[in-house]
Amino acid sequence: MNSNVGARFGTDPALLKKRGIMLYLAFLTSLMALCAALFLSHPRLNIRYAHLALPPLGVLSYLFVVLLRHLESNVRPETGMLYSTIGVGTIITLFRGFLIALLSLFLAAPAWVPASGWLPSALYLAALVADYFDGYAARRTRHYSRLGAILDMEVDGLGVLIAAMLLVTRNIMSPWFLLVGGARYLFVLGSWYRSKVGKPLFPLEHTIRGRVLAGFQMGFMGVALMPAVGDAFLRVAGTVYAFPFLANFLVDWLLVAGHLKRENRLYRSVAAGLIRVFALGVPLLLRMAAVAGLLFTARAAETAPAVSVVWGVLLAAIAAGFFSRLAALGALAFLIIAGSAAWLSSSTLFMQTVVLALCGVTLVGPGPFALLNLEALPFVKRL
Repeated sequence: MNSNVGARFGTDPALLKKRGIMLYLAFLTSLMALCAALFLSHPRLNIRYAHLALPPLGVLSYLFVVLLRHLESNVRPETGMLYSTIGVGTIITLFRGFLIALLSLFLAAPAWVPASGWLPSALYLAALVADYFDGYAARRTRHYSRLGAILDMEVDGLGVLIAAMLLVTRNIMSPWFLLVGGARYLFVLGSWYRSKVGKPLFPLEHTIRGRVLAGFQMGFMGVALMPAVGDAFLRVAGTVYAFPFLANFLVDWLLVAGHLKRENRLYRSVAAGLIRVFALGVPLLLRMAAVAGLLFTARAAETAPAVSVVWGVLLAAIAAGFFSRLAALGALAFLIIAGSAAWLSSSTLFMQTVVLALCGVTLVGPGPFALLNLEALPFVKRL
């Protein structure tokens, strides 16, 4: 492989630390410049609001403290030798952290601050999209390391925490939703405490299930930060996505703490039963409920012919189990767009049931009697 493309390794740790500090200063300068531009964009923003820049500064500095503390993990797995550069993939991860740092600026920002409507959602969704490219860049440049994985988890955790805090402080979600943002940190705190008091910690297997649930949860929060989405819609969807996300964290904690054991007969029996229920019975019921609700919705709504055609295609796809997860996401997007229509607000309980069914289909898939059951791949497979 060409040496200009492949990762270089075997270097002085002090040199690598210096490069990390220079990278921090570059990101810090950019952050301060953007904060200054925001302050100059509105006459009401003066020195009394300088505290708004503290959360972004704290988030960015924390990520680079993590970077510098774990530089010894920036090694090539095959040889154990230190890379001479931070790596393109890791820099993309740090850029994601930079976007999350900017997002934290809006935690205490007044509603009249410019771009406080759509910008938080745009920042968070951009950070999510960039998550698909840091690992790809690391593999393409052959610069993959545990350092990148550590930073990736930190950025994901901070993003979920800050997004959850924004949704609660803006009264979009109820205070209990802070559990979603704090779940990872409660898990880390509990693990630290058990180590501190000498209690055992058992190894945890990372599953596709956990990544998929986290992906849906983060995607939901990115949409929920958009200013045009109805609160009733979001509270139903948020509950549907938060419950399995938190339940997965709880099960993982019980396994790590040794309260549950995978080889335990009762655990395996209960797990097998739940898998059968959520793989067979529940998906079919959710699809039937979604189709029935969408049929009623299509008849109640006055839409253009072209929109009716698209609506019909989505409904048929869910009914047939043909890329039904994607079709359910498309139907949810249509409900968001039509969220201000009079017919939607007149059937609140009914529409919440439809939203619940559609969100459920996105999580559990089509189940039995599906024409094609391959739609999970876009949410699992990384570039």
